[in-house]
Amino acid sequence: MTSSAFIFPDPAVTPEFTATNGITYIYDSVDSKWIVKNSGINIQYIPTTGGTINADGGVQSSSGNLIIQQGSEDDQTGRLYLKGSDNVTNISMYSAGGGIDMKGNLSFNSTNSIKNIRAYGASSPILKFLTGASASTAVERMSISSSAVTVGTDLAVSGATAALNSQVTIEAPSDSSEPGLAIKTTNNTTTLWNATQPGHLQFETTAGNNGGTCGIQVQGESGNPSFTMTVGAPGYSLDRVFTYSYSSTYGKRVYIYPDWGQGYNNAVNLPDATPVTLGYLRNQGLITQAFTSVIPSNDPDDADDSITTQTSVSVGAQMQLDGRLTTGRGFSLSGCTIDQPVNTSAICLQLYHEITAPAQLLYKGDTTSENECVQTKASTEALITNKAVTPGIKEFQNKANNTGSTLQEYFLVEYIKNSDNIVQLMVSAKNNNNIVVGDVVCILPTAFRPASSDNAGNGYIPVFTLVNNGSNPTFTAQCVIKTDGSIVFINVGGNSANFYGQCVFTTHNPG
Repeated sequence: MTSSAFIFPDPAVTPEFTATNGITYIYDSVDSKWIVKNSGINIQYIPTTGGTINADGGVQSSSGNLIIQQGSEDDQTGRLYLKGSDNVTNISMYSAGGGIDMKGNLSFNSTNSIKNIRAYGASSPILKFLTGASASTAVERMSISSSAVTVGTDLAVSGATAALNSQVTIEAPSDSSEPGLAIKTTNNTTTLWNATQPGHLQFETTAGNNGGTCGIQVQGESGNPSFTMTVGAPGYSLDRVFTYSYSSTYGKRVYIYPDWGQGYNNAVNLPDATPVTLGYLRNQGLITQAFTSVIPSNDPDDADDSITTQTSVSVGAQMQLDGRLTTGRGFSLSGCTIDQPVNTSAICLQLYHEITAPAQLLYKGDTTSENECVQTKASTEALITNKAVTPGIKEFQNKANNTGSTLQEYFLVEYIKNSDNIVQLMVSAKNNNNIVVGDVVCILPTAFRPASSDNAGNGYIPVFTLVNNGSNPTFTAQCVIKTDGSIVFINVGGNSANFYGQCVFTTHNPG
C-alpha cells in the first residue's frame, strides 16, 4: 500500500480531521504539531522529547517524561505491555492500583552501591512476599515491617554463610513438639567429626580484643535459669546429658547424666574420658576434705579463676586398701628417709605385696629421734645388742641413779670386781645430741674406782677406746676413768650420739 501526500487543514478552523490514509489526526496546540488520534499508537509517532499519552492515545505535553494516563471511564485503559517476538507479554504495567507483572527477573544493575526498595505513604507500611503456582494460590511467605521481619515458612540458607549482625530472638514455636532451633545434617554426611559440618554448632574466633572468647549464655527474667543438653536415638525419648543451672538456695550447679546402669554396673564398660558424679564417688570412690591455699589466676581471659593447691587432705571415713593384683607397693608414704635425708619424695613407709606371700610393712625412716619412733628389725636388733648384760656377778648403775652424768638419754654402765680387785667395766653411752669432749657418762661408786696413787703418789688413771654403735663404726672416742670415779670423754672422732667400749683396771693401791 502506497501512502499519498496530503495537506493538513488550518488547525484554528479544523483542529481534527481524517486523512485519505484513514488515520485521524488532532492538533496539539502545546507542541504545535499534528498527532495521531487512536489508542494503538506506534512509538514512531511519539515525540522524542516525551509527552503524555491519554487513554485515547493522544500526546498532551513534552515535559520529558513518558506518561500513560488511565481513562476516567475505564480502569482497563492506560496500560503498558512489553511483548517478545512471539507476541507474549513479558511485562505488564497497570495504572489501576499501580501494579507490575513480569515473567523475568527484577535487577538493579546501576553502579550505585546501595539499591533501595522503598515502601512508604502509610503510617505502618509492610512489604509482603507471596509465592504460589498461580496468582490465586500465592501465599504469603515473608513480610517486612518497621518492627520485624516475619518468616512464615522454613528459613533455609544453601551454599552460603548467613551473617546476622544483630541480636536474634527465637521464640517458642506454637507446637510444643517442634524444636526452637534445629541443626540438620541433611546435605552433608561425609566430613570428619572435627571439621565444620552440618549438625555442629561452631564458634569462630577472631583476632583482636575478646576475639578468642566464645560461650553460650543463658539469661533472662527467671530467677532459676537452666541450660540443658539432651540426646535422643530414633524410637527413644530424649535423655538428658548435661544441665547447668542456678538456684538461690544452692547457687551454681552442674549435672551430668552418664549411663552407669543399675548399681553402677555399666561403669567398667565406659571409656576413661567419661566424667564422674558425686553420686558415683560416694558409692565407688574416695571422698576427702582438702585444706588448700588459693592464688589468683594470671590469665587475663579468666580473671575470675584461681589456682588452688592442696596443703593437706582429711579422709572422713574408714578406709580400706585392698591387695594388689601384681607384686608392688599397695600403699606408700613419701618423705625423707635415713639413706635419703633431703629427698622429700623418697619412700618412707610402704606396704609391699608379694602376691604369693603375706604383705610386708616396710619403714625406712628414723628410729632413734623419738621414744615413740617405729622400730625396724635392724634397729631392734641393735637396741638388744647395745643393752645386753654380761652374765656374772655384777653391779650396775642405770639412768635411775645417774650420779654426775651430763648425758640426756639412756646409758648403761656395767662393772664387776673379782677377789684380786680387778674391775671389768662396760660402757654404752647415748645422748640426745652428738657426744662431745667433756661429756660425763656417770660417776662410779667408791668401791669401783681406780687406785688413787702409787708409792710415789702417781694415780693410776685408765684410758680406753669406744667405737660408734650406730651407722658408722669408723667413728671412735676415748674416755678416762678418774680417781673420783667419773667417766669422762677426752677425745671424740666424728659426729655420733652413741658409743660403746670396755675397760679393765684395778682398785688396789700398791703403796
